[in-house]
Amino acid sequence: MDSLGVNVDHLRTMEDILVEPSNLISRMVVYTLVGSVLGFQCYNSALNFVPAPEKYASERRFKWRNVMTSFAHALITGSISVYCFLTTPEIADDMINYNTAFMELVIALTVGYLAYDLLDIIYYKGFQASWSIILHHIVMMVCFSIALMTHRYISYALFSLLVEVNSIFLHARQLMLMMNYPKTCFSYRINGVINATTFVLFRFGVIFYMCDWLYQNSPLIPGPLVATGSTGLLAMVVINCVLFQRLICSDYLHRKGNGDIMSN
Repeated sequence: MDSLGVNVDHLRTMEDILVEPSNLISRMVVYTLVGSVLGFQCYNSALNFVPAPEKYASERRFKWRNVMTSFAHALITGSISVYCFLTTPEIADDMINYNTAFMELVIALTVGYLAYDLLDIIYYKGFQASWSIILHHIVMMVCFSIALMTHRYISYALFSLLVEVNSIFLHARQLMLMMNYPKTCFSYRINGVINATTFVLFRFGVIFYMCDWLYQNSPLIPGPLVATGSTGLLAMVVINCVLFQRLICSDYLHRKGNGDIMSN
């Protein structure tokens, strides 16, 4: 008891109760991040026991495994991000402070995937051959990690994952080409239309909104974080403009090439 007759031990107990959920969430984030790296790597390794397209059955099998793993990540995070914004539209009302444990775990899952993919690319392709993708992954990991460590901007990070909706069809296109689907077949053309449409909506549209939001809210955000976010957005703009140009040239202008628009 203190001089005011308040039970101090009771207050400390209540404080511990309030802090404990935050600590629990932080531990879950770390577990999810590490589990994501290991999980995607295990999935990638398991694909060694699955029949691959003939062209990618031996030396180039790593590329098929990488695309299959990227497709799985896009399917998971793209679906979750859409579900979150459809079921909880108030997320968009406060992209600085709105946060839930589930949203943090989704971001941690993506950081883990980026770490796995970064190591996979460096190991099989090297830095020089894939420097732009490596730079993109590093910048995105830094941005997402800041959100996880500060427990702020989680909604903004989750919004950026809407681009994965397009990644589903972008990676599906790669897989079709690996399986020698002709570009004139019905399924490839349907995927091509959806791919181009979602590219504009879920890549350029999302990036434009994120740029506008960052500009409008920059007075509320510390300068170094504005600079970091701007760098991430610049990387997204450059990479996606190049991707879209390659996509249009390959699928609609019918220029020669192997159709692989994702490589440097």
